[in-house]
Amino acid sequence: MVVIIKGIGRLPYAITFATVTSFVLLLLTSQALAQDTNEPTFSQAVQEKTVFFEATNPFTKVPGVVTITLEGGVFHVKRVTEGQEAGRSRVTGNQHGSFKFVPYDSSQPTFTGTFKFQIVGQMRSDLIIFDFPVKSAGSDGSSESFIQREVATINEYGTEISFGKLKRLVIPKNSKNSLRPEDNAAIP
Repeated sequence: MVVIIKGIGRLPYAITFATVTSFVLLLLTSQALAQDTNEPTFSQAVQEKTVFFEATNPFTKVPGVVTITLEGGVFHVKRVTEGQEAGRSRVTGNQHGSFKFVPYDSSQPTFTGTFKFQIVGQMRSDLIIFDFPVKSAGSDGSSESFIQREVATINEYGTEISFGKLKRLVIPKNSKNSLRPEDNAAIP
């Protein structure tokens, strides 16, 4: 491609360089966007639903029932059809909801909390597995931070979500990191 700009010799060098550089960047960006749109994309809303499953509190080893209520969210998927990542899908999105652990032993505390997090990852098939943190408050005034495993099947026809083992999230006492519900993020 040849670009002819009349009168360019009369402009100061900095303006000429900036103009030509901007034009080239605009041309390259538009070509990249044109290629990017050739890859199939779709979005799937996370349907509101409540899931119950048996689990063991990883801190106290007390068995009970976990209730997770998905209150909303979305998955955005872009299928990669060319290059080294062909056959993979890029996934972004978010989810939010509530968490409750009720022990079978009524003398033990019940833990409740909320979660809200962003998702960024890749999947080879329609399956993505990730862990997310939940900070919860105990009915006895204590607090615990759990890690919850999520398994999501996402494709053009819908989304199916299930949950796995409940794990401990341990933050060292002298750590500068804190875990607040509004900071929750998916952990790959």
